Amino acid sequence: PDHSRRHRRSRNIPAIKASYYAGISNVIANARRLGITSPLDNVNSFALGTNPIPLYQMVGAYQVFADNGVRVPPHFVLNIWDNYGHQLYHFDPNHPGGTQVISPQVAYMMTSVLADENARADEFGSDHVLSMWDWTLPDGTHPEVAAKTGTSDDFKDNLTIGYTPDVVVGTWS
Repeated sequence: PDHSRRHRRSRNIPAIKASYYAGISNVIANARRLGITSPLDNVNSFALGTNPIPLYQMVGAYQVFADNGVRVPPHFVLNIWDNYGHQLYHFDPNHPGGTQVISPQVAYMMTSVLADENARADEFGSDHVLSMWDWTLPDGTHPEVAAKTGTSDDFKDNLTIGYTPDVVVGTWS
């Protein structure tokens, strides 16, 4: 692939400047509110997305945008049964116990930016694997699908996180 086009359109410098403008402690505090618990020692690498943050924490952070600013902690165990068939624990998905950590307006703005197909086409071309233009729901509407990609400098690590109001998916290769 032609990586020179990708580097010409890099948005790294604005990300670093925005983190300094907002204040490093504010950026880290927001990351913590979104559920990032990994060490964030180097704010430049955090702004560039190169801090080693586990995929489940990143998916959890984007889940906040999908849920209008409500953070629902991840639940890795949904049911526990004993050897007699008695249910000892059940996670109720209808009452996940979320907390409002950012305003619905900020979550909406983030989703609006991340769902902008035209902006994504600028980086990947008009017909690409992240394109959601052809998705149609049974009622004939098109869902708003947000997505964010990231690639390490040596193209060794590639990350994509995408979401709708109903599901958040993260992939790493």
